[in-house]
Amino acid sequence: MKNLFLLLCSTVSAFVFGYESNEAPAIKEDAVSIVYVGGYGGYGSLNGMYRQFGKTAMYRFSFGVDAYRSSKHALSFEGGIQSGNMAPVKGTEEVIYESGGMIPQIVLKPFIDLLAVYRYTFMDDYLLIAKLGAAYRQLQFVDRTTIKGSLNRLNFEFQIGLGYKLTKHARIVGLYQGIYSESNGNLRLTSNADVYMRHIPTQQAGLFGIEYSF
Repeated sequence: MKNLFLLLCSTVSAFVFGYESNEAPAIKEDAVSIVYVGGYGGYGSLNGMYRQFGKTAMYRFSFGVDAYRSSKHALSFEGGIQSGNMAPVKGTEEVIYESGGMIPQIVLKPFIDLLAVYRYTFMDDYLLIAKLGAAYRQLQFVDRTTIKGSLNRLNFEFQIGLGYKLTKHARIVGLYQGIYSESNGNLRLTSNADVYMRHIPTQQAGLFGIEYSF
């Protein structure tokens, strides 16, 4: 009877106060956030500029959110800001002469974009990446004041490339970027001989960077 009473007390104590286990505590997995940031640098060109002056270094910063993620597929939405460009514009001799004889100089301001992103994982650590959406760009003349001296446009943007997972949180990426419009700015004159542009031309770039999920 005494032994039965001791066994009952031991069982109740273990249930109420718990008991020590020889098993090691489970290690909490390092979860990957759905939020990521990216930083990119590269080289590109703006079409329709005088000779080769439309080519320049480019930089981009992005902030993204994964809307869907599995072992192979991921769908995200990403917003970014990218550096601009400054260059003289290609135009006909008539336009250049009538507007003062000097080749107009424009500046493409730093601009923003919004993209839908698809990532496909293959061979465990490699990624196929496609991004598409729109870029909102602003351009203005810097060497003269005209009635139509600035231009705002929303243009289609497409990026495609490859990536490699460095860790669970970080990946390096190499991308082709195209922001598509007309092949040149279509430099024109108003009735007052003020020069203006009808389009912000197509620009293309090669970008290399790193994306990090928190």
